[in-house]
Amino acid sequence: MKMKLLSTLIAGGFITAGYSQASVQIIHNCPTPAADPVNIYLYDGSAWGGSPAVSNLGFREATAFVSIPSGVSNLRVAVAPVDATPSITDTLVSFAVPTLTSGESYIAMAAGEIGSSTTPFNIFFSTGQQNSGVSNEFDFTIFHGSTNAPGVSIFVNDAVTPAVTNLTYGSFTGYTTLLSDANHLVLLTLGSNINTMVEGFVAPLQTLGAGGAAGVVFASGYLNPTGSQPAFGLFVALPNGNVIALPQIDLSRIQIVHNSPDPLVGTVDIYIANSSGDVTKIEDVQYKTSTPYLLIPSDDYRAIFCPANSTDTLSAAVKIPFTLDKNKTYAAVAYGLANTSGTLFDHAESVNGGAVAFSLDLYDQAQLQSNTSGTADVLIYHHAPDAPTVDAVSQSTGITILDDLAYADRVGYFTFPAAGSTVLDITPGNNNSIIVGSFQVPLGALNNAAVSVLASGFVTIDDENVTGLEPFGLFAVLPAGGPFIPLANVTSIEENSTLIQTTLYPNPAVDFIHLSIESFNNIPVNVRIMDLQGRIVMNMQDVSLVSGLNTITLNVSALSKGIYQLEIFNHEMCQTKKFIK
Repeated sequence: MKMKLLSTLIAGGFITAGYSQASVQIIHNCPTPAADPVNIYLYDGSAWGGSPAVSNLGFREATAFVSIPSGVSNLRVAVAPVDATPSITDTLVSFAVPTLTSGESYIAMAAGEIGSSTTPFNIFFSTGQQNSGVSNEFDFTIFHGSTNAPGVSIFVNDAVTPAVTNLTYGSFTGYTTLLSDANHLVLLTLGSNINTMVEGFVAPLQTLGAGGAAGVVFASGYLNPTGSQPAFGLFVALPNGNVIALPQIDLSRIQIVHNSPDPLVGTVDIYIANSSGDVTKIEDVQYKTSTPYLLIPSDDYRAIFCPANSTDTLSAAVKIPFTLDKNKTYAAVAYGLANTSGTLFDHAESVNGGAVAFSLDLYDQAQLQSNTSGTADVLIYHHAPDAPTVDAVSQSTGITILDDLAYADRVGYFTFPAAGSTVLDITPGNNNSIIVGSFQVPLGALNNAAVSVLASGFVTIDDENVTGLEPFGLFAVLPAGGPFIPLANVTSIEENSTLIQTTLYPNPAVDFIHLSIESFNNIPVNVRIMDLQGRIVMNMQDVSLVSGLNTITLNVSALSKGIYQLEIFNHEMCQTKKFIK
């Protein structure tokens, strides 16, 4: 008894007389053993061809582009075992061929499983290309033909923006162009969840000689195969019918972030050297900038930081080894100071009780997007060398988001609703009444995003040994990299602020600060200044304000250099201002 075969493909070459022609490439991607190999027959509406249009086509094989009739509305194709001769009354399954346009090219992909109710054998048609039209370019379409694989997003040489998003079984993409004189990395991630890496491949176009050609990349086989099932892989079918398996490769993703405020490494060249000695150079990476997430083979590496405009690694300031594991995403944040000899930034070292040497914080659970739609996931770092242990308090709710985050610590991801904005008050860990700064996080602009927020710069920016130090701030880093995005340092908590309006100047201060206070009533207030440890260093009680403009001048010449908080308060209200001495 003949099998009811749901095999693969469609064919070309049989009934040609009296018809205009289209070109079709047939690709056999049905993994069922009974369909390996097959013959393919054409029916023009009146009779089957007496001989196969394509003979003995095996699994993961393809024809060259062959001619079949165009303009025929009832053209059919049948797939049969190599020893069968079908007729219109046979029990073989046949498929209707879409009406083809004369002179056009098409892809006919046979995929699915014979006998399956969920992914039955079918022939999937798509428009096709036989060449790219440019001698050093290769054009390709992608087909998802793995029956038990989920939808995938596909990255080609780019770890941030997928070339294809959530391609599902039975679907073709449009054509994409790559240069044919290079090899290209291909990463598959899980559906629309681009955080989860599935598998990596390399497309060796440099060795294929595919310049000027076009091809079909197709997913084939089973994830986690059992028995004799073929394993999952990616294959490329070239116009001449050659099918090549793309080599699998272990891939990782990494973003390199420059968050060291040391002027000695203000702008650097970064060399990334693998275990084989291959070196990638990233030029002119400035402080408070980052690379995008990069797609890179998993391996043992060294990060070599050299002065800008370097020609080799002999002038390296720092060399740091690290390892990238398969299917992991890393945030690599450079922080600390390149010089910890005790002569440069000794104020920073003394605050933290020791050297804050230049280091690379390697985090292997980094994300490119939030894990839940409608939210923003935030990873937070404390990398301000001379800042104390801090808390972060939500100004709207009073909830402590971060508790006792010490220098070099990292915490997250925190998940926030991606709507509006939130203000975080940064306070010393031992005193939430002192506000170092209040920073606005624009959550509404971060829908479905994952972002790193870094504390950076110096609390004390005047050093007897060096000038031009960057002041303390909070900055956001997006997966696409580039310059840090400063979070706005907004006015700190003001309760009943309608009672008075205050301006403080100059800031930074030298010997004196002036308070210009517009009061709407005759009221007494207290004025005090506290350092970051919460110690009161200046205190004025029962200062009488009159309705209208008031000016108060404070002599701060005796205060040490640093950040201070000034409070104007009474039993009805409190205003806080931060200033730098």
